[in-house]
Amino acid sequence: MVEISGGVEVNQLNRLEGEGGGLVARLQAFQVIDAGTFAEAADHVKTIDAFLTLVANHCDPNIKRWYEGHKAAIAERDRIIGPSRELRRVLVDRMGAWEQAERNRQRAIEEAARREAERVEREAREAAARESARLQRAAEDARLEEAARLEAAGDHEGARRKLEVPTPAPLVVPPPTFVPPPPTSTVPKVAGLHSREGWEFVIENAMLIPREFLMVDEVKVRKYVAAMGADAKIPGVAVVPKRTQVLRKGK
Repeated sequence: MVEISGGVEVNQLNRLEGEGGGLVARLQAFQVIDAGTFAEAADHVKTIDAFLTLVANHCDPNIKRWYEGHKAAIAERDRIIGPSRELRRVLVDRMGAWEQAERNRQRAIEEAARREAERVEREAREAAARESARLQRAAEDARLEEAARLEAAGDHEGARRKLEVPTPAPLVVPPPTFVPPPPTSTVPKVAGLHSREGWEFVIENAMLIPREFLMVDEVKVRKYVAAMGADAKIPGVAVVPKRTQVLRKGK
């Protein structure tokens, strides 16, 4: 067994650090390969426990005192700034809610303007197509009337040529359309302040969530396996034994 020196000295922390480093240097390569090294390892564990207790007895009182002072300082700070911090959060949330609503309104206006522009352009194209068809029919009627006139006048060849020549389709170009652009956003620009868009989610039906977005509840699995032992049965989970050495105090 590696011996641990006792006693409290002025330079105790340095001594404890040195002893801890010595323990690690001497024992980190130790291997348990048979019954003898198993028993020797148990002695080393006792040595380490004694060292941990020595360090705890030396350091824990200061840690407790500093921790209590730290907690008191944090509580005093939070007592002073708590209301202001909460007010800031409320104001920031209200600003974010208003800006989001304003940007949603702006998007709705822009979408309505886009749909209106598409409607105006579509109606202009349809009107141009109707006018083109009307002119086409008028030209065709005129061609047939001319062929009939030539036929009635005895010009059979002229009437035949008139019927053979197709009527050219008139080109009607839709007039340019104009839809006033939507108004710009009313969200003001404030020096030193900017917003960024993030995304949140709301679970509407957990049963529809794909498997890749689910997480195994390892805490629940571990409790179940600890309680059931070898009788634990969970599809997809292998239950294997693991032995842990427990050293009783004072032994």
